[in-house]
Amino acid sequence: MDAFGALTGSWAVGLVVLGLFLRFRDPAWRTKAVPAWWDRDRAVTLWAPITAGLALVAIPAAFGVFPEMTRWRLYWRSLIGCIWLIVAVIAVVTAARAQDELRRLSRQAAEERLRRLLTAQRAVLDAVLEHASGVPDDLQFRWTLYIHDGSGILFPSWPETVDDPHDPRVFRVGSGATGLAFAERNKVVVIGDRVSDGSYGLTAAQQARYARDRTVVAIPLRNARTVIGVLSGISPVETTFFTEEGGTYVADSLASVVGTVVAELGGDR
Repeated sequence: MDAFGALTGSWAVGLVVLGLFLRFRDPAWRTKAVPAWWDRDRAVTLWAPITAGLALVAIPAAFGVFPEMTRWRLYWRSLIGCIWLIVAVIAVVTAARAQDELRRLSRQAAEERLRRLLTAQRAVLDAVLEHASGVPDDLQFRWTLYIHDGSGILFPSWPETVDDPHDPRVFRVGSGATGLAFAERNKVVVIGDRVSDGSYGLTAAQQARYARDRTVVAIPLRNARTVIGVLSGISPVETTFFTEEGGTYVADSLASVVGTVVAELGGDR
């Protein structure tokens, strides 16, 4: 075996060792002093596949360019063949690992983006609805944002998130002022005893929860032409404010702002 063969074999073994090192690396290795550009994600998704790919191409190419290598002893050819097979396995495993890593990184990025959007959404809703502009403070309206889940149920999303479909704060489409506003795609105002009796299909638990309230206004929220939820305000004060021209303008303005916030900053609960 000549010097070139020895060099080629050594290089191939080195590639395999490097591939194995990248694939089965010790977590403590990342704590050692390494170049800033060499990190875990790059090693898995870039350097390991490149290393294995080069070895897969280089070894057969060397035998093609230098035919005398085919006359080496069976021992050396078998060794290089085994090395080539190992590199092929490493290439397949590394490629699969790289795909998993890319999916993980993409999922993390999407989750982080959603978290930031929902944080921004809550901050804006706090500013808009905690003291709703144009609504007299003495009317004591409490606002709730409802998001439709796509199966006929409206779940509270602000100020609290409710996931239990049996919670009395959750409304089915068509029931209560909130469900009716979503079903009819129009503002609904209910005043007096009908706020908490069975006139609008409230359950017994809902009637008990809202027994002290005297006025409710529910405004559908739109994303373009699609209704995505309802903004509902309820008060212990009996008032016709939202049936008057000024109150109608305030309700429409609030719905426009909240609908835009939900559509632009994430409509998921």
